[in-house]
Amino acid sequence: MPTDLGRPFSPIITRVPPHMSPEDTPIYRRWAVTGLKNALRQYFDVGLGYVEVPDRSLSPEIIKSWIRINQKRADAIVEYEDHVKIVEFRHEVTPNAIGRILTYGMLWKDDAVIEKPYKLLIVSNRYDKDVDHLASSIGILYEVV
Repeated sequence: MPTDLGRPFSPIITRVPPHMSPEDTPIYRRWAVTGLKNALRQYFDVGLGYVEVPDRSLSPEIIKSWIRINQKRADAIVEYEDHVKIVEFRHEVTPNAIGRILTYGMLWKDDAVIEKPYKLLIVSNRYDKDVDHLASSIGILYEVV
């Protein structure tokens, strides 16, 4: 399946980002104050990776819905002049956020639709020393807001 960015949004939006959870939305809003400085555009609920369609004889609308529901979904992709950030917003972060963001990074690398270097970022409302240590040891950015 190709990466599905969806529609671009301005770095300044006043509405709730599409499909963002109620727990993650305040984290996004706090991060956006500084995190979106110099951003060109942002995308939400980005579809990444392959999805097995159970029956290719289904209507195109059903197939599209199946893919939408079953594809991995990154919270946000933020495009800057010289790079892209793949962002996971996580309320009460735990180490499973590392696996999720690594998966998104791998899938993005397989089908990057914006040809710029990318960075992986986890943003949370809570500091976790183990998440910080693991993230920094493998080049993942981690911010607490």
